[in-house]
Amino acid sequence: MSKTNTLTFNALIKFDAEYNLWVAHCLELDLVATSDTPEQATKDLGDIVVAQVSYAIANDNIAYLLRAAPKQVWLEFLQAKAAADFKARETAVAHHWAIAAPIPAALPLSSVGDGIPCYV
Repeated sequence: MSKTNTLTFNALIKFDAEYNLWVAHCLELDLVATSDTPEQATKDLGDIVVAQVSYAIANDNIAYLLRAAPKQVWLEFLQAKAAADFKARETAVAHHWAIAAPIPAALPLSSVGDGIPCYV
């Protein structure tokens, strides 16, 4: 049985007025989930992140795991994070998702534990 580990990924959660949906975007993996509520979009994104990372680890495919979001998304994230108080419709957060698989020591995530990776 695998030990459960926790990785930290940065996510931009924002409201898209054009589509009237909440968008949750994982910046390190360039994965996106949408929903009618920010909570559901964030939960769905967490499920996608856990599945993606678990699959990559189980199949020894770590080299292809990281796909950084486009620079514009990182800039939006950093602007939201730097704001004194986040707008009600845009939030920059670091999420911790439990991964039920052994995480290799060489996993090239500069965001493991905390911090913002240098993808900008």
